[in-house]
Amino acid sequence: MSSHEQSYRAGEAKAHAQEKTGRAMDTVKDKAQAARDKASEASDATKERGRETKEQTGSYAQAAKDKASQMAESGRETAAAGKDKTGGFLQKTGEQVKGMAQGAADAVKHTFGMAEEDDEDVVLKKRDETNY
Repeated sequence: MSSHEQSYRAGEAKAHAQEKTGRAMDTVKDKAQAARDKASEASDATKERGRETKEQTGSYAQAAKDKASQMAESGRETAAAGKDKTGGFLQKTGEQVKGMAQGAADAVKHTFGMAEEDDEDVVLKKRDETNY
């Protein structure tokens, strides 16, 4: 084989090697781009799921806040109604105690002869009306 032929074959081999290397590089570049695209899509999907979760959490938090507000209002209304009932009951009880104390005072006066004529009628009347 002549040196010219060896040189020709070496050049041909070099060209084949360069073409193979170029194709391999193109394949690697394509695979790298595909991997980048896939990673970007996954990242976008994760961000979207994060936004959706945040929105759902916000909705749940608002619903819980609204329910707590409703329960607080209901508690205030119940407390106000109880206060009204209690106030009426205490007033009635206070008047009864006051009447009983006055009746007892009048009875003591009558017992010791300190009652006036009008007081005696009131004592007897109150004794009949009041259950001691």
